[in-house]
Formats: sequence, structure tokens, C-alpha cells
Amino acid sequence: MKRISYILLIFVIGMCSPCEGVLQTARMVEEKKRVSLRKSEVLIEKLEEEEDIVIKGVREEDYFYRLINKKVALNEDAVKIIIIFLGLENEYIDTDSQVSYLKENGFFPKKMIHDIDLQRPLEKGVLAYLYCKALNIKGGLILRIFGLSQRYALKELEYEGITLPGKVNDIVSGKEMVHAFSGAVSHLSERANK
Repeated sequence: MKRISYILLIFVIGMCSPCEGVLQTARMVEEKKRVSLRKSEVLIEKLEEEEDIVIKGVREEDYFYRLINKKVALNEDAVKIIIIFLGLENEYIDTDSQVSYLKENGFFPKKMIHDIDLQRPLEKGVLAYLYCKALNIKGGLILRIFGLSQRYALKELEYEGITLPGKVNDIVSGKEMVHAFSGAVSHLSERANK
């Protein structure tokens, strides 16, 4: 009986050792995620500090005022802001005509061409793709060889300082959209002055 108890005890101890390794690995992964989140939290806090500068002198019914207060931006917001950026808001007034224009001119990523859910939260990769198209950014060697993708569009806009760092599937807030719009306008004016 004692022999079976010892064997059972050794077996249980042997099984727990790999569990510790798995737990330690899981803890390390969580810590890495926390570190990366801290970076974005600092950037968002910085945007909140800049918010007062952006909002002064803006009427409450203004689109940018409403957008900056949104916690989660939608694909519809991206369509509208790209049309505004292109200076076509008076020509394409309703959302359907705006979407049609952007589709016809190849502004959307391939996965969105046939099915665009305007009420879906906006992902950072989609916003980057739209801005790369709107700014006609050629990018580096990889972008020129393989073509534009959400991932490379985001890397290019991060490099240019237009968007905040992040991942393709990260959800964009209204503040981040206004920040990206401001960065895109600055990029356009710098390019015009060269």
C-alpha cells in the first residue's frame, strides 16, 4: 500500500513540474502584453492632454468634435473622414455615395471590397490602408514589390508619424482618428513644401 502511495505521489509531482513551466510562460506573455499596453496608454494620455487644444473654438455640432469624444470609431467614420480629407464632402454628401466613390477608386482593402459593415468598429489596419491610398504613399521596397496591405500600410504610417503604433486589428478611438487626420494633413503639407 505504501509503495502505491509513493508511486502516486511521484507521478503527481512529475505532472506538476510541466504545469509550473506553462504557468511561468503564461505569466511572461501577460507581462509583455502589459508593457505594450502601457506604451499605448501613455500615448492616449498624451492625446487627452492635447484634446483641450483641439476642441477650443469648435462648435458642438462639428463632426470632429463629435468624433474626438467617441470611444470606438466605426468604419462609417473612416469613410467620412477620408472623404473630408480628399475634399469631396460637398460632392459626395450621403454615406452610400461616399462608399461607392471609395470602392470605385480602390481605397478599401480586398477583404472589404464586397462586404463593408459600416457599423463595425474601425481597425487600425483599415484606417492605415485608407490613408496610404489617400496620400498615395509608395512606401519602401517591400510595399512596392508585394503591394499595399493593411500591415505594411500601418508600418508605413507609423514610420511617417501619421498614426500611433499598434497592431492591424487594434480598434481605433475617435481621438486616434483625429490624430491620424492631423498627421495626414501635416504629411501632405510637408510634401507640398518640398
